[in-house]
Amino acid sequence: MKTSYFANYDISEDNWHDDIRYLDGTPYANQVDIFVGGSPCQSFSTYGHRKGLEDTRGTLFFEYCRLVKEIQPEVFIYENVYGVLTHDKGKTWETMQNVFSDLGYYFSWQI
Repeated sequence: MKTSYFANYDISEDNWHDDIRYLDGTPYANQVDIFVGGSPCQSFSTYGHRKGLEDTRGTLFFEYCRLVKEIQPEVFIYENVYGVLTHDKGKTWETMQNVFSDLGYYFSWQI
């Protein structure tokens, strides 16, 4: 993946990040119009083990939100699977909505 990315984009080695947990978003504060991403869907998918936010992959949701807070984009889009809405009888989606609200953004969602 890294080789392909470097072949297609003019990027320096110090701007490559293998792990979102180690990415500092503050250098990009107020410089991003739209921030698009998500966390791995396996934690929420009906085809996965559905461990949700108890799964390490599921906790990457919080890393995405940390970056939104650090970067302060004009708009952000968080993408995931339908199963995130039904996981833990809707409690996971409720937690996610609360975190989005705590970021200080108005948000809406759709399937």
